Amino acid sequence: MARDNIPRVRIDRLWKVLLVPALIIQWLIYMNPARGIQGVAQTTRIARSPFITYAISVCLWLYVLLVVVSRFVAE
Repeated sequence: MARDNIPRVRIDRLWKVLLVPALIIQWLIYMNPARGIQGVAQTTRIARSPFITYAISVCLWLYVLLVVVSRFVAE
């Protein structure tokens, strides 16, 4: 049976809503594996890792913050 929440991260607190973009990215990684057995195994490990969920989220939100701050500084 297929699971929608690949890394099994529970959104049981309000701040965990910030993880949703990373969950979507991990789902896309899981649905589009690399070629070969090693590529499939590697993309599956990445897609199932809760640590990667947090890492992607932090990087994504830092990037968004950087873009927003740079817009205000440029004006």
